[in-house]
Amino acid sequence: TIDHPSLSHVSSHPSKYRNVSSTFLELSHGQSILLDCGESTFGQLCRSFGCSKATQLAQQGIKIIVISHIHADHHLGLIKFLELRSHEQTCASPLLLICPMQLMEWLVQYSSASGHPNLLSPSVVHFVPLQSLLVGVEITDKVVRQVCDAIGIRPQTVVMEHCFDSHGIVLTHSSGWRIAFSGDGRPSKQLIEAGKGSTLLSH
Repeated sequence: TIDHPSLSHVSSHPSKYRNVSSTFLELSHGQSILLDCGESTFGQLCRSFGCSKATQLAQQGIKIIVISHIHADHHLGLIKFLELRSHEQTCASPLLLICPMQLMEWLVQYSSASGHPNLLSPSVVHFVPLQSLLVGVEITDKVVRQVCDAIGIRPQTVVMEHCFDSHGIVLTHSSGWRIAFSGDGRPSKQLIEAGKGSTLLSH
């Protein structure tokens, strides 16, 4: 089973009642995925589930965070999750961060400037470039395969027409359901083809 509450899709800035972009996918056995991670995504989890469960999700439950493109309203909430994750010592595997290359560079600069040397340690986060998961490309990264096999997910990305290095993603579960996520991309024949038969399309 899967639950997929939208933590909000208000676009480039938050309003009084709606937050910037993030979609929470709750799988079975306490495992979950975030599609984009706008500012105060953790706050939205606290409002939805209470801060105790939200903290547990951030430190252990969320296995994958996908950032569709580099625009700030899609990733400024990420730092909070990495900080919480860096304080957790019992994670069996790092968080998979599927994201643009520019975001990796930005996080390295942030970690250095903010005095959080453990923020990006291999036990906390494992970077996965969006391009490395393009449809038709074999997944050779052992950490990616380990985490994805453990939760029964096969991720595939497609290039989207938006900003540089913008991608949509299709997540196929071993039980048969499939989710296609387009981020802010324009209508895409590639995503339509890759996402055929999807249980849910999120934009």
